[in-house]
Amino acid sequence: MMKKTLLCAIAILASGCAGSDIYVQSQTPATITLQYDELLAHPQNAANVAQNHCASSGKNARLTHSNQSSGWAIVTYDCVAP
Repeated sequence: MMKKTLLCAIAILASGCAGSDIYVQSQTPATITLQYDELLAHPQNAANVAQNHCASSGKNARLTHSNQSSGWAIVTYDCVAP
């Protein structure tokens, strides 16, 4: 069951959509940049997506950049050692 969940999560991230109204703009093992609609998604949901991404490398997500424009937020997280 855990493998299926992990595979689904990877498939969602690879498709560019990390959840309802949260989109992956770019990602590497060291960083992830997300875009989300501020009216439809909560910032904590984006933080959770980033944390899940970084946790796959045994690291924690740390917010390094945030920009809001016209109802959209773009956030970048670095994956850092715990």
